[in-house]
Amino acid sequence: MAPNLTNRPASATSKGETENDMGAFLLGCFIAALQNPDLPSLLQELRSDDPSRRNAATAKLEKCGVDSLPALTAALEAGRDPEVRSRLEKIIGEVEVGVVRPRRLVFTRGEDSEGELYLWEKGEVSRLTKNRLIEARPQLSPDGARLLYFSMASTEEWKTAEVMVMTLSDRSVVKVGTGFDPVWSPDGRQIAYLQDAGIHVVAPDGTNDKVVYKSKGPIRSVVWSRDAREMAFEVDDVISVVSLAEGNRRRVAGPTNDAPTVYNWSWSPDAAAFAIVAGSGPYLWNVYTVGADGKGLAARTEKGWVGHGIVQWSPDSRRVAVCVRLGSGLGPPEPENGGLDNGLHILDSTNGVIRRVATDVDPIMLPQWSPDGKFILHVSDKLEIRIVHVGTGAARKVTEMAIPYRAGAMWFPPTVQWSEKK
Repeated sequence: MAPNLTNRPASATSKGETENDMGAFLLGCFIAALQNPDLPSLLQELRSDDPSRRNAATAKLEKCGVDSLPALTAALEAGRDPEVRSRLEKIIGEVEVGVVRPRRLVFTRGEDSEGELYLWEKGEVSRLTKNRLIEARPQLSPDGARLLYFSMASTEEWKTAEVMVMTLSDRSVVKVGTGFDPVWSPDGRQIAYLQDAGIHVVAPDGTNDKVVYKSKGPIRSVVWSRDAREMAFEVDDVISVVSLAEGNRRRVAGPTNDAPTVYNWSWSPDAAAFAIVAGSGPYLWNVYTVGADGKGLAARTEKGWVGHGIVQWSPDSRRVAVCVRLGSGLGPPEPENGGLDNGLHILDSTNGVIRRVATDVDPIMLPQWSPDGKFILHVSDKLEIRIVHVGTGAARKVTEMAIPYRAGAMWFPPTVQWSEKK
């Protein structure tokens, strides 16, 4: 069955329910009055017959701040009027995205031949590196205290880049290996990186470097399982999983007649499934999902789109963030046959529904979910780092990234440590 592609889920609320929800709505207003005496009248205005009054109340409620969230949530849960609920959902999204705060954020700024690392923390930006090299694939450790990246003099030298670990408290740096695409283990005690056709694992201080898997061809991308017992990787458009204890490899997915080329993929946190962007060259990309056992490969989009796409599973392993840009921007105009519009989409893997939550997205830059799955940090097409509320699409700018677009831009996604408190 083809998935239902829509920008907004249909409401399940009937007209009859709408006409009988006044008492429930007033209960929500009563609760709001206990929380904030200014809210009840604004909540009542959401039901006005005058569109201008409804819009004015919406604008004021969006500025009420975090203290209004309990009352707004109570009103949302109590009300059944689709129009009021839709406005309350939007208001809550605007309030929540306005108060959510990453603890720290590391990103790359620079030019083609010079990409330096910067730290955003408490609204202030400071420069971490000043070596006129290209610093790529920055990743904060699970505890946020250290930064992993690889450094190279030019993009042509990526195979012999230096894998580095920086301690953010004193800016000290240790070289831990020679290779590229490093990634932290889930507990932060080990680092995996790629060198030629091998996957290396090393301690953050550079000791105990060893090869844990050797392939017959060059490896592209490596991801740890959440329990650190397995790794997923890609060789020649074939995605595989290897057991680190036994060394056994199992094939998950590879080229098909409809999708001979794998562009990007993501392994779900529960290790049960993969989401894949694959297709037949630059003109027909689609999103696929497949079980980690290799069973159940299925297209989740109806027809291919032109340009680029990238996917990332949510923390609950139920949703997939799908970034799409129609048209590569390279060479002559390409046919507009995209099944998805430009932007950041959310695929619900349980029912196949896809909805768009943001339009201004660079699909090369990996989006990052907040631990609670309510927000996504992404890079806009204006090269701004933004936070978007997944439920409503409400968004705000955090800082400017300003790394120029290039084919290797997937090496430069920002990395974020989300704060435990808003």
